[in-house]
Amino acid sequence: MRLKDLMILIGSKWSSSRKARLEFKFRYAPYVLLRNCDPAKLTLIKAELFGEGFSFVDGYPFSGSGFTAEHIHSEQTNENRIALRILNDEVELQTALGTMLTRTRQLYEFFKSSQLTITHDIKHVRIPITSISLVSNII
Repeated sequence: MRLKDLMILIGSKWSSSRKARLEFKFRYAPYVLLRNCDPAKLTLIKAELFGEGFSFVDGYPFSGSGFTAEHIHSEQTNENRIALRILNDEVELQTALGTMLTRTRQLYEFFKSSQLTITHDIKHVRIPITSISLVSNII
């Protein structure tokens, strides 16, 4: 399984993007961080997702802008059916967690070797893996 396919699987199974009649307070879309992913590879994955019509936000509202919490936390609506929120690095993850004040925050970390250090008081489940296929089987 490729990373892009895994991201589509996560967005399809763990977001409310396909549900038409759902109040905002019940809408959700997972945040995904591909730690240590080459920036060029991540850009390619995002381009493929976008090209296939897969709806996501990444915290950058326009070319050349900096990361903004407002953009990564964009509301999921019937018109804006966000399936994923893609983070580029651990700093963006910490920012997203620190500015997410009204939602339940749970972190499920799939890792091969090193683990994240999270400074926020949230549920943090660490799951060791050996392959991307194992993540898709767990999901």
